[in-house]
Amino acid sequence: MKNTLNHPSTGTRYDVPLFVDKHGRARYPIGGGSEDGGGDGGDAGSDDGSGGDGGDDEKLGDAGKKALQEERDARKAAEKRAKRAEDAAEALRNRDKSEDEKKLDEAKKAGRAEADAANNSRLVKAELRALAATAKMRDPRDAIAQLGGDLEDIEVDDGEVDSKALQKLLDDLKKNKAYLFDDGKSTTTHQDAGIGGTGGDGAPTVAPGRARIKSAIAATSKTK
Repeated sequence: MKNTLNHPSTGTRYDVPLFVDKHGRARYPIGGGSEDGGGDGGDAGSDDGSGGDGGDDEKLGDAGKKALQEERDARKAAEKRAKRAEDAAEALRNRDKSEDEKKLDEAKKAGRAEADAANNSRLVKAELRALAATAKMRDPRDAIAQLGGDLEDIEVDDGEVDSKALQKLLDDLKKNKAYLFDDGKSTTTHQDAGIGGTGGDGAPTVAPGRARIKSAIAATSKTK
């Protein structure tokens, strides 16, 4: 028969977990762990040696991320079911209403939807400007004009903007129009500006009026 150890004050067996934490790990009384004595003293450390619960949310791993995504998907599915149930209940309430009452309800609903859309648009644009500034866009406000209608497809869930989708749009913009972003050095030459260069040292000479325009057109034609 295997001998077991008990806590001297409480009498709790060291090989029996007190509880299971939010990450699914068994927690034992301080001073013991599993029956083979391999416990590390409760919260002092985790199975992977990461040092307890601190930072676990940031170190979910693939399995944790998958579980988190499944939880989010389940919540969205539940919200959709609740919406369908609410729509069905509203249909029952509207069954005995007059046409004027129904029109009034529709107007209120449209007003709320319009207000929500306007608020979501402001949230998306604010988030985009913040991301554009972080990406060192020369003028973060240009991101809104450049991305235009694509911003309408960005989801806003309970005030939370889909930042990943926004970041992807911004990355594509940077790839296609790098000149909108500050890379720490100027890539524009006097030839790009259509000024032209003369002399052995290639120093630019600004041509006045139409001559400058012709020079710019010629420079553009050579690059095509």
